[in-house]
Amino acid sequence: MAEDDGAGEEIRLRYRYLDLRREKMQKNIRLRNAVTASMRKRMWEQNFQEFQTPILTASSPEGARDYLVPSRLHPGKFYALPQAPQQFKQMLMVGGFDRYFQIAPCFRDEDGRADRLAEFYQLDVEMSFVTQEDIHATMQPVVEGIFNEFADFTGEKRDVKWLPNITYADAMLKYGSDKPDLRNPLEIVDVTSVFARDDVEFKAFKGTIEKGGVVRAIRAPAVADQPRSFFDKLNSWAQAEGAPGLGYILFKDGEGQGPIAKFVPAAAQDELKKIAGLEEGDAIFFVCNMEGKAAKFAGAARDAICNALPEGHKAAREQGVYKFCWIVDFPDV
Repeated sequence: MAEDDGAGEEIRLRYRYLDLRREKMQKNIRLRNAVTASMRKRMWEQNFQEFQTPILTASSPEGARDYLVPSRLHPGKFYALPQAPQQFKQMLMVGGFDRYFQIAPCFRDEDGRADRLAEFYQLDVEMSFVTQEDIHATMQPVVEGIFNEFADFTGEKRDVKWLPNITYADAMLKYGSDKPDLRNPLEIVDVTSVFARDDVEFKAFKGTIEKGGVVRAIRAPAVADQPRSFFDKLNSWAQAEGAPGLGYILFKDGEGQGPIAKFVPAAAQDELKKIAGLEEGDAIFFVCNMEGKAAKFAGAARDAICNALPEGHKAAREQGVYKFCWIVDFPDV
């Protein structure tokens, strides 16, 4: 069977026994087997016990809807498929098994999370009487080791770099996400104070600020030589995401240019340059909304801007590397 025969998913699933013969499918399945074996080996080496927890169980909600299975012996009653083995692993801890792991199947009826389909597997770990640092020291060599071991799977050898811890608050401010792509060098800054100034007359932002909103901005360095289509495509991207647009100021020929520049006088532009570290030839893009929505959209805009930069640009996404860090100090929920 050809590697890319143009067959759709429905045809491929109907003839799955043939689809599985393709070189790409064979490679993917063998990779999954090898990664699972590597996880087990690394956890066993750290004296973890592996247990298999029940699949048919009572409901233990984890934030999504359960999948239910009717009971033959007890009409009108149902089993639930586990969203995670939470209760069972905690019972194991109470029972004296202080280091547990499982490559656990999880079932969640969760439409809104593209990374959590109906069925997925996770490396589930539980440890007794440990600190945050103990967890980091346990899991970092597992994650780093797996990525080092299988880094050349795509044919491109990649380095693995582990960066210093980032607090949740800093991650949401700088990257708009608690799982940021750190290969993207662009960072988000808060510029609410600039648009709250009396001499700034941009009413669209001022109205939101008065209601408690914020203005977040992303510096795009050295883009003065980009064509107008670069900015127009980003504006169209924002509109497709449900925003009015993606306003910006471009600093070129010693002055601010762009759709928002006329509302921001020179003194405010100087403050903007200081906060965002702007230089001649840079542009800065703006997002204004209530804090949570602003962070989320600014995070998406940060990636969209980086994706739009040409290959070889000084702020293009770094290639040939995986970058990891721990996000710490999550707020209480």
